Amino acid sequence: MVENGMTSARLFVVSRDCAVLRSVWSVGESNNWRLEIAASVWEAMDKLQAAAMPDLLLMDLPKEATDGLQVLRWLRRFRPTLPIILIDRTHDIERKRESLRMGACDYLVTPVEDRQLAASIERNLSSICEVAEAEITSDDVEPVGKNHFFIGTSTVMRKLRSQLDVLAESDAPVLISGEPGSGKETAARLLHQLSVRSAFPFAKVNCAALPEELLEREIFGYEAIGANGVRKTKRGKLELCARGAILLDEITELPLGLQAKLLEVLRSNRF
Repeated sequence: MVENGMTSARLFVVSRDCAVLRSVWSVGESNNWRLEIAASVWEAMDKLQAAAMPDLLLMDLPKEATDGLQVLRWLRRFRPTLPIILIDRTHDIERKRESLRMGACDYLVTPVEDRQLAASIERNLSSICEVAEAEITSDDVEPVGKNHFFIGTSTVMRKLRSQLDVLAESDAPVLISGEPGSGKETAARLLHQLSVRSAFPFAKVNCAALPEELLEREIFGYEAIGANGVRKTKRGKLELCARGAILLDEITELPLGLQAKLLEVLRSNRF
């Protein structure tokens, strides 16, 4: 448990890299943190299920990070509030973005200085001190979709929850901004869940993940006539979610041509 701020915190470290382990051990000794080590993500999962959950998990991502990301998914279900810090060997933007989206609190790249590592651990332990002092009940955790939970324990999150309650009564488009991994999609899903639209579909479109032509088809749909003269129609997400809600993730990456079309939809409420 985290006591008196960060004293006696229990850290769980997943790594077999000697340099990473030396750094973590040095930082842990300096701060009187208790360390437990696992050499692989599968060993970590076994230990985490068999023992009390730690206050923070530090995971050294292997070159192929698939296993590490699987553990992230599992932990987000098993312990949504556990702070997780990832250490990677290369600065892979896409992997960083995916890791933060899946719930990692921080993403460090080797070589990691002891001072940088200590600051990240202290920052993330500090963020749970308020939560650690109060027991989290089932009323504090709201499931808002597969692998998504809204934890309303801290003062800041309760304030955000109240703001979403107010916004849910409006039918206007909502802009949600924040750093990668800060929970924008979770907020959007909760907003949909609180609104009168909750009985109808919610869809997400990543505006940075598709080329312009495919993105336009995904949002607006399309019609085409095949070689046999048969007309093929695919409804876009705007039509499918007309009575529900659509999240346009990374909307700043939307091509200018599509921005104009989307603006017309927002102005006229027609597509």
